[in-house]
This record gives sequence, structure tokens and C-alpha cells, in this order.
Amino acid sequence: MERLGILFVTPVKLGYPGGAERWLCEVGMRLRERRRNVGILYTNWIPERTLVMDITSLPKDIKLYECSFVKPPLRGVALIDISSIQRLLNDYDLSYMLAYSPNELRIRFFRRLVQKTLIVGIHSFLNLESDFIHRLYFPPTPIWNESF
Repeated sequence: MERLGILFVTPVKLGYPGGAERWLCEVGMRLRERRRNVGILYTNWIPERTLVMDITSLPKDIKLYECSFVKPPLRGVALIDISSIQRLLNDYDLSYMLAYSPNELRIRFFRRLVQKTLIVGIHSFLNLESDFIHRLYFPPTPIWNESF
């Protein structure tokens, strides 16, 4: 039986002590224990100055890929190098991307180049009032009034 390959993608440095990065490492180890091929693509970008943990405790058979990125000048998340993702996507059966906008929107655009399953996971609170990007993930609100 062929082993299912799963590629995780995050624009944040893997050793960053955030909940999403910890989750990614934990799930990666559990999937490896279930005999899955696991790869993690990440950048060297961290959202703020903080102590970054050592990731050498991850099993050696979890493949780690550090890729280049572009940082927007003022605010925002690092933009992952699309060519790095494109090279790896075809090596895995499915990809799970942490939703840090606008990276997942860029991948959706380039998804036509790759015929693989892509899952986008939101590892933060959705704040409908303040963030335009978060509104994209909410279902549209009905325009009718229920009192009719």
C-alpha cells in the first residue's frame, strides 16, 4: 500500500512559538507515526521579535523545506515564494496550508497549475468587523428579512 503524502505550508518560521506552528509540528509527528509521508514548507520570517524554538526535535523522516519569501514593506505576513510551493506540490498527495492572507489566495490562483488537493486551515479568530480578508471566509448574509 502506497503511503499518503501530506505537505504542510506556512509562511512563518517553524520554530516560532505560536499555536498554529506548534499544532503543525504535533500533527506532523502524529501523521508520521501513522506511516504517512510528511513534509513542511516554511519561511525564515517571524511575526515579532521573540525567542524561536529549536525544531531539531522533529523526526528526521519529516522533510523540512525552507523557502524564500517577500515581506510587504509596512505590515502583513510574508509572501511565500510560489515557485517553491509549485515544485513541491506535485510530490505530495495533498497540501494543508495555514491561512495567512494573502498567501492562500495566491495559491488558489496558482492552483490551476497543480492538480492536487489543497486544504486551507484558519488558525485564528475570524474577526468580521475589522478584517476584510476574514469576511471572505464567512458565508454571505441573507439580504432578506426573516420577519416577512
